[in-house]
Amino acid sequence: MKHALAAMALAMAACTPLPDSYPVPEQRPVSHGPDPEGLRAFLVFDDPRTPAYIISDFLEAPPGQSWRWTGQKPTLKLKTESTDNIRFRARGAFPHQSHQQILPITLSVFVNDKLLDRVTYKTAGDFVFQKDVAPDLLLSNGENKVRIELDKVFVAGDGVKLGMILAELGFEKRK
Repeated sequence: MKHALAAMALAMAACTPLPDSYPVPEQRPVSHGPDPEGLRAFLVFDDPRTPAYIISDFLEAPPGQSWRWTGQKPTLKLKTESTDNIRFRARGAFPHQSHQQILPITLSVFVNDKLLDRVTYKTAGDFVFQKDVAPDLLLSNGENKVRIELDKVFVAGDGVKLGMILAELGFEKRK
């Protein structure tokens, strides 16, 4: 008899009707890092999207670090909205401790595999490179490849080739 009562109670509990609707669950925003944006024309190296710009020859850096070491031919991609009245600018450094002994260092800057300029640095320390860009070197509304070739690099004790430190670079409107 006990089993029959338990079976009846179970059967009755299973016969409850389902509700006609369910409440909407609590909504929460998803946060998986920075919003996905397209490439920009100018890159500051503490941007969390930095890896999306890099094609080759940059050393790894901790997230949020405001600069990066390069190798001998750092290459990245940048997007420009226009090709008119554009200047390329890079801000970086050749540290005294490592690079003083290998100076002078010549940088050759290429935009879409065409030489923009070649400049020689004879002293260590901070530098800013600026050069107007001819419109025919750039792709409007497209990815533009920028490569900087160094004629010399410092070879650290562990064999790592250190080209220069870059903090920011890219295309900007001339003022």
